[in-house]
Amino acid sequence: MMSGLDLERLVLAAGPLGIMQACLDVVLPYVRQREQFGRPIGEFQFIQVSYEQHIFFFQFSCTFFKYMNLS
Repeated sequence: MMSGLDLERLVLAAGPLGIMQACLDVVLPYVRQREQFGRPIGEFQFIQVSYEQHIFFFQFSCTFFKYMNLS
């Protein structure tokens, strides 16, 4: 009974990972294109840190998902 739930959890975890990837694919060009105060917003430290954190959490989630898939 519980082994079926493990497979279901893996399948359901793949959806949010795909959504995260799609969001990152949309955000990077936007950050490079959008300007504020005459500079692209990607040059601002807050945006850089925020984007780096999102990339880190996405990569961590993918690695965790692959690890759980192998177990």
